[in-house]
Amino acid sequence: MQGKYNFASDSERNIARIVWNKTCMDRYPDHLKNARKTALRHVNSTNLADTKGHGPKGLKPEVWNGLVDIWLKPEWTKKSDANRCNRAAKPDSALHTGGSISFREHKKRMVNNK
Repeated sequence: MQGKYNFASDSERNIARIVWNKTCMDRYPDHLKNARKTALRHVNSTNLADTKGHGPKGLKPEVWNGLVDIWLKPEWTKKSDANRCNRAAKPDSALHTGGSISFREHKKRMVNNK
């Protein structure tokens, strides 16, 4: 897989890796949210505990079941509810109006910020 993409320099490769990791960290919660919704539909229930053993393909059942255990804890529910209220209080702050930014544009911005 690493041989699939070529970069002009190690610096560009490192920048691409940083951007990739940040993108994955930003999108992972959305993927988990969608997986929860899908699992709830699959078991035809609104109880998250019923989704144990019904996680997405590619995720080991013991990992999924561990996540479900975390999501069922009162601390997680409290934090989730607080974050939901915070997002609702400032809806304009969650808008993404920049669109996709190419690797070239990221590089140009980084050079200009030095």
